[in-house]
Amino acid sequence: MEAEAAVITSRRVAFLGVAIAVALLLIALGTRSIDIAESSRLLLPIAAIPLFVAGVWLPLLGLIYAVSRRRAAVVALAFLVGLSTNLVFLSHAVPAAAVTDNSNVFTFARTTAYGSPMFDMNQNYTPSGGQAFCPVKYGNLGGYDWTCRFLSDQFSAGQTLNAGTATTDLYLENDNPSPTLVAASGFGAGSASSIAVNKPAGVASGDVLIAAIAIRGGTNVGAITKPSASWTLLDRIDSVTALTLNVYSLVAGGSEPASYTWSWSSGNQKSAGFIQAFRGVDTATPIDAHAGQSESVASASTHTAPSVTATYGNEMGVLVFADASNWLCSGLFDYQLDAQLTSTGGGSGTSDVTINGFHSYRFLPPGPTGTVTGSCGNNDIGATAHVALRSAAGAALTCTLTTRLKLLTTIQPVGTTTATLNNGLSLSINVPGGVVAGDFLLATVGKTGSEYLGIPSGWTRIDHVGDASTMDYSVLYHVVQNGDPSSYAFSWTGSTNRYGVGGITAYRNVDNDNPVDVQGTWGSGNASPTSFPAPSVTTTVANEMIVTAYGVAANNPGWTPPTGMTERLDLVNGTGTTFVSVEQDDVLQTASGATGTLTATSSVGGGGGAITVALRPGKLLGSGTDQITGPTAATLASSMLTTSAVTFAAGDQLELEVLAPNDSANCATWLSYDGGSQPSKLTMATVVPEGVVGLLLLAPALPFGARWWKRRHP
Repeated sequence: MEAEAAVITSRRVAFLGVAIAVALLLIALGTRSIDIAESSRLLLPIAAIPLFVAGVWLPLLGLIYAVSRRRAAVVALAFLVGLSTNLVFLSHAVPAAAVTDNSNVFTFARTTAYGSPMFDMNQNYTPSGGQAFCPVKYGNLGGYDWTCRFLSDQFSAGQTLNAGTATTDLYLENDNPSPTLVAASGFGAGSASSIAVNKPAGVASGDVLIAAIAIRGGTNVGAITKPSASWTLLDRIDSVTALTLNVYSLVAGGSEPASYTWSWSSGNQKSAGFIQAFRGVDTATPIDAHAGQSESVASASTHTAPSVTATYGNEMGVLVFADASNWLCSGLFDYQLDAQLTSTGGGSGTSDVTINGFHSYRFLPPGPTGTVTGSCGNNDIGATAHVALRSAAGAALTCTLTTRLKLLTTIQPVGTTTATLNNGLSLSINVPGGVVAGDFLLATVGKTGSEYLGIPSGWTRIDHVGDASTMDYSVLYHVVQNGDPSSYAFSWTGSTNRYGVGGITAYRNVDNDNPVDVQGTWGSGNASPTSFPAPSVTTTVANEMIVTAYGVAANNPGWTPPTGMTERLDLVNGTGTTFVSVEQDDVLQTASGATGTLTATSSVGGGGGAITVALRPGKLLGSGTDQITGPTAATLASSMLTTSAVTFAAGDQLELEVLAPNDSANCATWLSYDGGSQPSKLTMATVVPEGVVGLLLLAPALPFGARWWKRRHP
């Protein structure tokens, strides 16, 4: 008896140890679940205690009771109830383990590892250091009408996004409207001791004038007398004895002369000068920064304007390039050429002087602008200047930006319909069955005769190819909306003695806002080939659908599609010697890059062409708006996006688009990110890791398993 009691006691101690271990596990798991849910903004602190009691302590009490009664099935059931509760917490708090990590916060980074040229959204990432800015174009920024895209890592098959909400936290800056160019004027003078430059047309009181005068002679040029005391000398740049460049500013008054004259005391020299007039500049302190750069030897055919540091955002950059010859400067991306003058009066080019004035299309954020290099022909000595104009202060302006969350997943063909026409002015084609709102329709339609194919309402023409008076065919697209008709008529104006052929293919998961990534067109000209090479295009994201469309003015009984492509339509119609034949094919390109030339072969030669279209993936999951009122430095703006449910396939990605409207009156804005003080990010609400859902079914199944076991082991 004592031995039996000892065995029972030992079992109870062991059982109790297991129960304690399980209890501690449940407590730890419950605490972790609530922490994660609370950090993801799904669980209020006031709800934590009752959920913790219901999800952990009640199963734990049941566990203790079951242990005392030695009911193994109930013990396991209580444990799994607690485990299931915690898994529900976790599944509604933690998003996709996008390949290597597990976080519901996607922080914007300046890298492009997940799909260049889009920037990355990194999980478990803490930015540090200086800010990055978006948009970026040739190193400059724009204040309105821009789009920035951020891309996540790839998801695993089976992960799901529940319908819910996502939050965008964006650091946005909105500044005063940028200055604008009113007009520019200039003059190239022969050998003289002065130069007169006309006032630009349309100058009004309060406009800011920038004048630049280049004179041969450099340091040998004596004192230069400006037109009046109202002009301010910003920089005099002497490049040895070759030339001197002088840059001035003036705030225009109510009455300005018709021209302005600069003179010098060293005698006759060739010269050239210009005046730019700008509006919307701060008249109290128009010049924020300025610098000049001289050269001592003729070492290159390029000249470089120095970097200046802008104190404020949305300033206007003004560049001046002077060259000791009659060569003109070019190659300045993102800058508009306003004036380009060369001295006159005969003599060799090496005794002339040329001056070039530019202003920036786009506007820089605060900080260094960077140097700017222009190509100026021969290896001549030059001089350059860089000026930053400060924007005028104005009333508070509100810019409303749009955010769109999209799923980049495989584009799926839905179906294709075709139609032919004998003698008429309109070809009607049915919409493929099974389409829903958001699907993408791509039509390839050809007709005999030279008339252009009309565009149905709601459709967009991508391109067309015609062959003299014998044939014309087009590729068009339309995004399906609720209430759309069941067919579309593609019409033209002209002779009714026309034959037509065409078809519509429906695709799903195409980006409705930016459906065509890139496209290219080839025409046969006056030749009548049988091979039709659709040109290579370079896609920018993964999983694009490459569509090729071909047309030929010939009685072609059948096309041979490019190797590896799926033929969607192959049609011919006509009579006598008048025929039109079209073909449409597609193939999924999994990685971004060049498609290569895709050649289809017609059985009969004829004039025609080939069109390549790359369709961009991007199923809309949700959208929202962010507002920023300025003038202001980078300020946090947050918005909620209602998202639809998704089951991810392997390789799927999330893309967030941030769009500034084409609103120059209210938007002089950009996005700051990937900096220690301004970490813009996307926070997802509900994503379930793969394999978790199945575990939730174990708890209700356990009693049946326990009964089966008891019957087998009475």
